[in-house]
Amino acid sequence: MASMDREFLAEIRAALAAAGVRDCRLAILSLPGFGRKGGRLTCRVDVAGGSVLKARRLESRAEAARLVEIRAPLDRSFAPVIGRHESVLLEEWLEGATVTPEVATERAEEVGALLGSLHAAVPAGESAAVSTGERLDRVMRQLVELESAGAVSAGQANALRAAVVEHDPGTAPRAVVHLDYCPENLVVDRQGRLHSIDNEWMRIDGLVFWQIAMAVAGAGLRLRRSAEDLSQPLERLRRLAAPGRARGSRR
Repeated sequence: MASMDREFLAEIRAALAAAGVRDCRLAILSLPGFGRKGGRLTCRVDVAGGSVLKARRLESRAEAARLVEIRAPLDRSFAPVIGRHESVLLEEWLEGATVTPEVATERAEEVGALLGSLHAAVPAGESAAVSTGERLDRVMRQLVELESAGAVSAGQANALRAAVVEHDPGTAPRAVVHLDYCPENLVVDRQGRLHSIDNEWMRIDGLVFWQIAMAVAGAGLRLRRSAEDLSQPLERLRRLAAPGRARGSRR
């Protein structure tokens, strides 16, 4: 185990101890990665007695505090934060079956409604409309990166660019947005209810009205991970880039 991993695990154990949790077993779910994930570590925490938690070590105390504030008013389907110590968040563990692309299609209305409940949680003073220009530029940069890496073809990238420009609303209301909302981060519990289990990439921003923008962001986050992690967002992008699909890509 690398020294950074040991350091982050020590911080997680300190956070658990501060919450009164000492007799437990940690299992690493997400190792420190590259770029924005370089200072993050996620663990499953099996507590003596049978309860389970999720612990997230974020890159700073400020980022952890910011995320707690953003997530506080959200529906319980977004794995509530139950405690914070320094740069570590403790969350409810949500058990369930991962949503496949097929299930996501079948339950598309529910998937959209869950995302809508997130967007409805508008923080005080954050309801003003903002320009979509910055988001549009970000999508274009991400498409260049995906094309350069060979993840999408030049033809697919061009079709996606054209569709995003065509459906750019120009302005969008500011609200809570989820930068990694996708089927592989959703689960269905034993009662059949839908939950979002990976909620560390949230911020206050202009709402995204394009499926393409969301799929591009998901692919960009996974670009340097395994081919398996990248396969699902790429498949969504390829479907959206297919003739006749990109035109209907606005949400």
